[in-house]
Amino acid sequence: MPIGDRNLGTGTVLRARHKGKERTCDVVHADEGLRYRLDDGTEHQSPSSAGTAAMGGVACNGWRFWSVAGTETAKRAKAKKVPAAKKSAKVTAIKPNTVKAVRAAASIPESPRGRLHTAAASAARRSRR
Repeated sequence: MPIGDRNLGTGTVLRARHKGKERTCDVVHADEGLRYRLDDGTEHQSPSSAGTAAMGGVACNGWRFWSVAGTETAKRAKAKKVPAAKKSAKVTAIKPNTVKAVRAAASIPESPRGRLHTAAASAARRSRR
């Protein structure tokens, strides 16, 4: 959760997670004012500078990158996908899938070339010529 109140006091601990690694940053008082000390000991002038160092040089908005320790909301666990119910086997009638079976069922006479011999089929063939 981003830092909402930018008035961070000395001793405030900031936390962030980057690429699976937890990073911490302590707000400390120095002669120059507030400094942000990373867990590796380096001090920075701003949360953005500290965040950039924590991310290995990638520029970032430190006010969004860091969270005040103890105010982070727990990440919600990803919901597991429920496997879909198995489909029940459908009972289907066996349908004829051969040309001869279709002709026999419809009582359509066969032509010598094996084509359907109907008026509509003949008209369609004539129009394609």
